Amino acid sequence: MLKEELKKKDECERENRAYVLEISKQFDFCVICCSNIDSSSKHCKECDRCVDNFDHHCYWLNNCIGGQNYAVFILLLILVFSNF
Repeated sequence: MLKEELKKKDECERENRAYVLEISKQFDFCVICCSNIDSSSKHCKECDRCVDNFDHHCYWLNNCIGGQNYAVFILLLILVFSNF
């Protein structure tokens, strides 16, 4: 969602048109990013971006753990703690 809105905003700026944010009723709205997000998304204060299926911000990896990297994060934990 955020990428689509940023692309739309860039196009409007290039064409000197006013950018109008469309708020969709099927999505939630992040007031920090000013974009439509999925209901499972959350804005991370550390990364300053919205993350789909947000779980937590990992300070060890300095990255958010969410839908796209959750399985890799669990695999990392298994590998690290299997050596003990």
